[in-house]
Amino acid sequence: MVKQLTITLGCLFIALNGLAQSKKTTYIGAHFNPGLAGAFVKATAPYGGLSIPEHTDSIRVQQNTIFAPAFGLDLSLRLQRFDELYIGLRYQVYGWGRKRENLQFPDSLHRDIGKIQALQPPGDVQYRFRFYNISVPVYYMKTLRFNEMPTGMSLAIYGGGALNVLFSQKSTMETIGFTAYGKKDFDLPTDTYDMLPVSLSFQGGFRMRQDLGDGYFFSAMPGFSFIPFPSKNEKERQFQYRLQMGLGISKAF
Repeated sequence: MVKQLTITLGCLFIALNGLAQSKKTTYIGAHFNPGLAGAFVKATAPYGGLSIPEHTDSIRVQQNTIFAPAFGLDLSLRLQRFDELYIGLRYQVYGWGRKRENLQFPDSLHRDIGKIQALQPPGDVQYRFRFYNISVPVYYMKTLRFNEMPTGMSLAIYGGGALNVLFSQKSTMETIGFTAYGKKDFDLPTDTYDMLPVSLSFQGGFRMRQDLGDGYFFSAMPGFSFIPFPSKNEKERQFQYRLQMGLGISKAF
């Protein structure tokens, strides 16, 4: 993983150095990119090869999204009047959640934890699966043309992809309304997911840029990203997605 990350950062540095030396207008900035991450996952996760009848109450659950922050640096090169090339480097989280409701004695909490051990009012369980990446997004941006726009504002659409290098992963379970084995929070194993160390995502959305004066610009970038094949585990095929809102400040040079 360290070797892959080193190669990725080296290639990015060479690309950014070349763009920075261009005589075209260049925007260099920083961004915060919060979002909601989720996934379409087949029912076997996270139980690997176990059959559905063995864990019916633990498998038939509802998927939901989790908060997924991201932040980083970016460089945008104006190719022509209405065209730009965007390259970034960011820390980014992908993943998804699951929620099971109205659990009671003796329902199973998780294969690696066990069952509810005592009579109690029904409660809920929230699972969260997070995958931490260093991401290198590359977008082509096309400014939209309007007859009238607020002073200093521009709108653009963008599309492209990103190289994602996985460096950490974490799975947790939280009980809601009850405790189990004297706890409410549990760490879960992640090896069953067999995540790829490097994956590609497809991304797209809109960008609003506002001139703040003195060469500074504020931007907002609502969009989406989609990783079609983040894992080698065929029993638990995932299709991860992320809805995001990028907020950034840049300086024109």
